[in-house]
Amino acid sequence: MSLLANLLQNAVKKVQETNRRNPDVKTADSSIFDKLKEKFEDVKDNVGNRERGNSTNILDQLKNRIDDIKRNNEADSGVETADNSVFEDMKRELDELKAKAAAEEQAEADARLADLRAQIQQEKQAEEDARMADLRAQIKREEEAKADAARRQREAELEAERRRKEAEIRFPNLNDLNINTPAVPNIPTIPTIPTPSLPKTPSLDDLNVKPSAPNLPSFDELNINKPSVQRNVVPRTTTPPPSPQPTAPRREVGGHPAMTNSNGGSLQLRAKPDMGSPMTQIFVPDSSMIRVMGYSEHSINLDGKDVRFALVDFNGQQGWTFESYLNFN
Repeated sequence: MSLLANLLQNAVKKVQETNRRNPDVKTADSSIFDKLKEKFEDVKDNVGNRERGNSTNILDQLKNRIDDIKRNNEADSGVETADNSVFEDMKRELDELKAKAAAEEQAEADARLADLRAQIQQEKQAEEDARMADLRAQIKREEEAKADAARRQREAELEAERRRKEAEIRFPNLNDLNINTPAVPNIPTIPTIPTPSLPKTPSLDDLNVKPSAPNLPSFDELNINKPSVQRNVVPRTTTPPPSPQPTAPRREVGGHPAMTNSNGGSLQLRAKPDMGSPMTQIFVPDSSMIRVMGYSEHSINLDGKDVRFALVDFNGQQGWTFESYLNFN
């Protein structure tokens, strides 16, 4: 407020000097410029708390008061009426001050907004670093636990192998005991007795005797009907092979692994990659492992950053969420 007061004081002096040096315009009474200063003080004291610090509002109100000063000057017979250019020059100076004040206020607002965004970004980055550190520590603990379990399993296998070898009993053989094999005594050979040959029995060929077989009549000669054989033909049935039962198609889950980042809360998925799409009944807890199946072709501006929708798979259920809620490290 003090800076604006100094600028206004300089503006009043500038208009007064311009009026004094202009030979074509009658010099206005100094009381008019004093009233300009008084009007500024009145406006400054009467503005509300919500308008304090807003220089443009104060300058707008003061510009309206210039017309009041002009009318009062014309109605006052004791003070010579000032030229119209004095009041127009004062309005022009106030417009220039208003433009400068608006630019400065906008610059200050932009600077405050930039600082706020930087602070928010730093806080988010700190939270992200803390979560990543916790995740790395958790992964390290799991790896150490797996390595310790594998070491204990190996030690148990070696101990079992050692005990098995100790339990084996090796029986010594004769060579280990250095015992001579008993010698077998020489047994005398029994002489071979020749087998006496028996006389050969003569056969019918040797005796030249040929037996005569009687001529037996055939079935045709005896006029005997041949018995008919009735065959029971059993039709052969062919059992068709059982038809294969359809099996449910196996669902292949691909994509890239990622971890959710929902600041400690559950992440509710959407049915479609759209802000107006209804929410599904799929809730993904924070820091859960999911699979990223793909991304939307479009993106939206979220906190000054363009982000896409990501199609994720969580325990066989799929839905859409922002890619900013996912970590890939």
